[in-house]
This record gives sequence, C-alpha cells and structure tokens, in this order.
Amino acid sequence: MKELNDSPHSPIEQWEKAGNTLVIAFKEYVGLCQGLAAEPLQEGANANDLISRIDSSLKGIHETISRQLNESKVALARARNKFASPLFRFPEEILSEIFMNFVYGNIAEPFELLSMEQEVWIIYRRLYTLLGVCATWKDILMARGEFWSVIPIISGPSAAEWRPFDLSLKRAGGSRLHLAASIERADTPDELGEILAGYGPRFRAIDINVVRVGEFSNVMEELLQHSASWPLSELSIRCAYTFRELGVPEEYRYIFPRNSPQQVAFASMVRNLVAFRICGAPVRWDNLVFSTQLVELRIQEVVLGYDDAILSFVQALSSAPNLRDLKIIAMTTFHNFTAQAPAPPSPITLPGLRSLLIENFYLNTLEYLVQIIAPVSYDFTLFPNHKIFVDNIPSTVIVIGVDTEETRRARICKALNQIPVDTLVISGYFNPDWLETTDFLEFLMAMPTLKTLRMNDWYFDKDLCQGITRINNDRTPAEDDIFPALRNLYLSQIGIPDAECFQSMIASHPLQLVVLEGSFCSGQSTSHEPWQENSRIVEWLRRNIPDLELRLVGASHAPELYSKHWRLW
Repeated sequence: MKELNDSPHSPIEQWEKAGNTLVIAFKEYVGLCQGLAAEPLQEGANANDLISRIDSSLKGIHETISRQLNESKVALARARNKFASPLFRFPEEILSEIFMNFVYGNIAEPFELLSMEQEVWIIYRRLYTLLGVCATWKDILMARGEFWSVIPIISGPSAAEWRPFDLSLKRAGGSRLHLAASIERADTPDELGEILAGYGPRFRAIDINVVRVGEFSNVMEELLQHSASWPLSELSIRCAYTFRELGVPEEYRYIFPRNSPQQVAFASMVRNLVAFRICGAPVRWDNLVFSTQLVELRIQEVVLGYDDAILSFVQALSSAPNLRDLKIIAMTTFHNFTAQAPAPPSPITLPGLRSLLIENFYLNTLEYLVQIIAPVSYDFTLFPNHKIFVDNIPSTVIVIGVDTEETRRARICKALNQIPVDTLVISGYFNPDWLETTDFLEFLMAMPTLKTLRMNDWYFDKDLCQGITRINNDRTPAEDDIFPALRNLYLSQIGIPDAECFQSMIASHPLQLVVLEGSFCSGQSTSHEPWQENSRIVEWLRRNIPDLELRLVGASHAPELYSKHWRLW
C-alpha cells in the first residue's frame, strides 16, 4: 500500500488550499451577481451593454464553471473509489503479477486446439477486459510494457488496414518483445520488414507460422537480413504443409541451399538460441552447431532422410551440453533395405538433460535413436502409436521378404529394453484398435523401469486389467520383478466393464498418485459420465487405499496428448 503524501507542499495540501480559495472567490462572485439586480444602474450605464455582458457570462463563464465542477466531481469520485478499494492496499507488483497470470495463463482449455492467431486474440481480449474494469487497473496495465510485449502480425485480407501491432509497439515501451507472425500468403508482408528494421534488437522470442516451405524461406530471409546482432533467445518456426513422409528430402525441399549465405546466417542465429522449436521445415542438421546456451529443443514432423541421417541430428545435439528439455515428435527416417547401414557410433551423453519425449515414430527410427542417445538420469517419456509396428520405407522402393509380426514385436521389445522409460503414454483417440492387449503387455514387460502410465480413450476390459495386475499383491515391488511397479496412473476417457477387476489392478501396484480425468463408461454402457466423489470406483479407492493421492479432473491436462497442436510459445 502506498503512503499518501500530506506535507505542506503536497498535492493534497494544494488541492485543499485551492478548494478553500475557490469557495471564497465563488461566494464573492455570487454576491456580486446578486448585487447587479438589487442596485440601480449608475448614471451613464447602458442597459443593453449589461444584458450583452450577462449573456456572455452565462454562455462562457457559467458553462465553463459547470463543466469544470462536474469534471472535478468525477475526478474526486474516482479518487475516493480508488483509495477506498481493498485493492489499493495491494502493492502494484502483486497486482501486476496477478494480471500477468490472468492474461497469459491457461490460454487454451484441455481438448481445445487453438491456432496461434486465436491464442493472440485471447491474450488481447483479456487485456482489454482488465482495461475496462477501473482507472486503477488501466493505469497499471498502461504503465507496464510487458503486458503488450506480444506483437502480432496476422497475414490476411484486412491485416494491412488493421495493423494491430502499431498500438502494441507503442504501449510496450522499452520491454523485450515477442513476435507472433502468421503468414498465409506467398509474399512476405511489408509490415514484417518494417517491424524487424525498427524494433528487431528488442525481440526476445519469435514465433513464425507459415503454410508452405516457400513462404517460410521468404520470411526467414527477411528475418536474417535484420538479425545479425540481435540477442534473440527463442525461435519457434512451423510450416503447416510439407512433403513430410513422401520420401527422402531432395535439395529443393530444404529451407536454404547448402552453403548459401542464408544457410550460414541461419546457422549463426541458431547458435545463440536458448530455445529452438521447429515443425515441418527441413533444415540441414549437419550445418548446425548449438552452444551451452541451448536448454530446450523441439523437433516435430521433420523428415531427416535414411536412418543414418539421425547421426547429423545427434551430432548437433552433442554441441548443446546444457540441453535440459528435448522433444522428438514425428521425426521421420527411412529404412534402407538396399544398402548396408553404417554401424551407429558410440552413444552421446547429454549431461544436462532433464526430460526426453519421443513420440509418433516408426520402428526403424526408434531402433536407431535408442542406440545413439546414452541413457542417463532424465525423465524419459515414450508416446508410441501404430507406426511402432512398421518400418518406414520410401514409396518408390519395393521390398521382398519383410519381417513377420512376431519378428517386429521382438525388435520392439529389444529396443524398449535398451532405454529407461519412466512414462508411457497410450492413446486410442484416433485409432482405438492399434494396440492389442497381448502386445501391450509384452511392451510393459520390456520396460521394468516404468513408473508413470497415461492412458487416454482406452477400454479396460477384463483381459487388460488382469494382464496389468501384478502377481505380487502386497504393493511392495521385489528387486527381481520384471513387470513395472507403477507409481503414477493417469486415466482419461476410459471404459470399465468390470469394476472389481479394475480395482484389483490398481490395488496391485504401489501407486502414489491416480488421476481420473474427464469421464468414463461402466459396465456394458456406452454413455460416458463424469468422475465424481460418489462414483463407485472412487469411493472404493478412497476406502481401501487411504494413502493414495486420488485426483478427479474435469478434462485431461496431459501436454503429451496435444503435442500436434502448435501453440504460441
């Protein structure tokens, strides 16, 4: 809370003194007005002249007095409301932090896939909601430039006239900026070059979302023209439509030609990043070198080439010893049946790594990855789908004598056994039948270190529940157990035809946390109902496993389930 300054020369003292002076002057003025009608006109005075002066006073002085009195009344009422409000007792720093959490926190609800443009729109809608509450809140928002630091460039038919970034740049003051550019046309918007030229060094983070690789190359050329000496920390780039898995990338599919000035400049920019996220845009990993500054890397929907092309990617990783968060999502390589693949090199160690996510991968890609990333102390999350049963082969190649299903299952289990998986995510949202129960149980046996299991849109029939149930039912894992002893279980949108079998499964594991998300269907019913405290299974768990932390959540908050969504970073 701020202390009010009541010193002799303070604004409060001056306001009170001016008010007293105004009362005295107004009292004298009222007396003189009354005297005009009471006293006869002096000799030689012109009545018409007096009438004109009175009319002038009524239209000029009195209207001005009335207006200013009303303005002062409004100003005093606002001041009183401000100082009487409990919020006045909050330091501005606390209010500012609350506002920041409101504006930028939880932009998208679970299951709600928003585009980057929609997220920017939500941010600004929240800002203007706060602006309209009261003058105090407006003053805080207008005085702190960080609230306006997201600068949107939305390429569309009305963008040139709207220019939403002008006001944001003005209000952001000297704050570090975050550029959110969504380009939907082939030519690069003029305003992008205008902003980069005028404000480039102030950008902390840049998000670029384009439709095709050609548009992306144009945007990146514009960016590289202005960014030679920028202290850019984060770069997130996404190309919505790419060639993806059609075949091994040809020269023209890459963002820049090899050894071109643009490729050299791009490599120089990447070298200084703290966070680098790329989706759908093929880059030359053999030309990229990171630094000790890089702590986050996300590669998504990128085709590398044949399996041995992973080597270039991993060598680039090795140049980032402080990398903490690595996400590899839908990274595609092709299995080369026509040539002898080179033996993988010794596994690289990433000493700073804290979390690794590998999601949406082919079997051949998984086999190669697990051989060249050394298992160290990090949280390893695996999120497979139907691709894990398939070797990715170029569409132009005809293969005779492919592996049998049994051989592929053996290869999968061998690969899984080489990596210390902590978290396994299984989802049947798009394809509920991709994983048979027998295969799933084999996979679990190959992951004895597994501690967390997330299952979304899955049917827990009797065979599955009995298969996951541990034989050692005292909830204390033995040292020689080959079946994982789960500590955390997240279940979302599941079917439970046999409640007793489901409960026995949960009771057999040394679970510390169970999160029941969204809804479930029980028995033979196909209709879902939300989890509630009076749900039969919930009551049983609370009664029979009192030490278990049980949470009921309205919808799934698992970020792994929404990784295809490219958010505003």
